Amino acid sequence: MPYIPITPQTDDRRAKQGATPMALTNCMVERSPEAARRGSGYFITTAPGRTLKATLQASCRGLFSEPGVRDGKLYAPASVYFNEVSSNFGYSSVGAITGTNVVQMVPFRTEVALLSNGLIYRWTGSAFQATTDGDVPASATNLASVAYRLVAVNSTGDGFDWCVAGTFDSWDSAGTASDIYLPDPIVGQARISDDLWSFNSRSTQIWQPTSGTEAEAFAPVPGATIAVGLAARDAFAPLSQGAMFLGHDRRVYRVSGGGIVPVVNRDLEIALRDLTAANITADARAYTYQIGAKEYWGLSCGLERGFVYDVELGLWHERTRYGVAVYDVDFATSAFDSSDVVVAGIASTALWKLDPTVYDDADGIILRTMTIHVPVSGDAPLDRLVIDMEVFDQPLSGQGSAPTLMLEVSKDNGNTWSDERTVSLPANGTWGKRIQAYRFGYFRSEYGMLVRLRISDPIGFAVYGVYVNPTHNEIP
Repeated sequence: MPYIPITPQTDDRRAKQGATPMALTNCMVERSPEAARRGSGYFITTAPGRTLKATLQASCRGLFSEPGVRDGKLYAPASVYFNEVSSNFGYSSVGAITGTNVVQMVPFRTEVALLSNGLIYRWTGSAFQATTDGDVPASATNLASVAYRLVAVNSTGDGFDWCVAGTFDSWDSAGTASDIYLPDPIVGQARISDDLWSFNSRSTQIWQPTSGTEAEAFAPVPGATIAVGLAARDAFAPLSQGAMFLGHDRRVYRVSGGGIVPVVNRDLEIALRDLTAANITADARAYTYQIGAKEYWGLSCGLERGFVYDVELGLWHERTRYGVAVYDVDFATSAFDSSDVVVAGIASTALWKLDPTVYDDADGIILRTMTIHVPVSGDAPLDRLVIDMEVFDQPLSGQGSAPTLMLEVSKDNGNTWSDERTVSLPANGTWGKRIQAYRFGYFRSEYGMLVRLRISDPIGFAVYGVYVNPTHNEIP
């Protein structure tokens, strides 16, 4: 068994054993190009780096951009400033808002509607105004946009109201409803596939727009109550198809069709176990973004690690920031008609751009770690381990011009590890090389082997697989 390719956990290759990524930090799995002549259809590569693009007046309170809404401009509220950001990352405040909490922003036709500190505003491009209609919910806790109506949850938590179709400041006194069949309060609402999904503390109810009067604008879907609630209002983020959210039981769920299915991540579930309900309410924030055709869903919970899900491959990876105790990305959006991915944090004034071709973190170090399980055929010594990888984009000078890889192995499921070895990687001008190390001792097939690789240099790489005890003739 000399060559073992990278195999995702969701890829069932019973006839071909693979090297399975067990934990990836600041790395992720990608598909190999169809024309690539490799033994694997997948490889491990770098997660995007960050570049600082703007510094706001105060800490960011959210990000929003949607094609067709104000020409796809980016909105980045900070403190009392509601900022409109252009594609060159110049920004200006177009209105004053209150509060310090996360600002909810939704499209209202071609305008931006927002909820801040219980008040509902809109920006038309020429006017910024708050609702004044007496039938608007006092101290609204959630804002959604469905069927040309703004829908706001009452502060009492068990009812919601909506504006007259197509109007911003006209709310019919009869335009109100509640999840009367459900004893738990509404945590958040959102539009999914043109329906209004009402996520409660322990359950979910789907409402459909109707062609009736304003009093009958929404009707509950019979038999569609789902016994999964939302952990926190901001722990929900839409996808291009459906949505994902953190459930009340601290598991991640995906909306699929008219149902909800779990998206398993035991590491995340264990990490959330020790948090209080107040921690989750205050710190759980979900976001989505796209890079090209790839879509990602992320979750920040006030932990050292952020958790990111590759929607296409159905795989998780983690992201951290070097030297930071709490991962500092809480918001993300594909901005300016999806040409840029912008991220920000609730405790930071920075607007960063995510870029797959950037290998540092706004000029800071990114420590990338890959832990891979490698099966072992029979009890045998590991005399030679070769990593099949490509290295590219090495800088000509400074850190990364003489890059290294740190390698260690475990033969008891991660309870103990070998001494970490430092292996030289090729410098600029050499795009690929197979990296090897020798003499790791005796391994048992019942455990297999864990290989942990760490790279802190700002370089690109792709890891395709490993060779275990190959002869010289078995390596191309």
